[in-house]
Amino acid sequence: MKLGSSQSTQQVRTASRNVDWVDPLLRLNYESPVSGKWRFTLRGDVGGFGFGSEFTWHALTEFTYQRSDRVTW
Repeated sequence: MKLGSSQSTQQVRTASRNVDWVDPLLRLNYESPVSGKWRFTLRGDVGGFGFGSEFTWHALTEFTYQRSDRVTW
């Protein structure tokens, strides 16, 4: 990923700095049927570990209903 910033002054000077980094990431994805057409999902990740960023995380839980073979709510 390339992140950068640039600034301009009235004298049309431009300063630019690009930064590259990579964050290692560990991910968990767990799905389990609850009953009938209901399903429980747990997803999460943790990363950073001092390489690109110090620490990052994300978590998601959801219940879904399988309405038909092609439609899930």
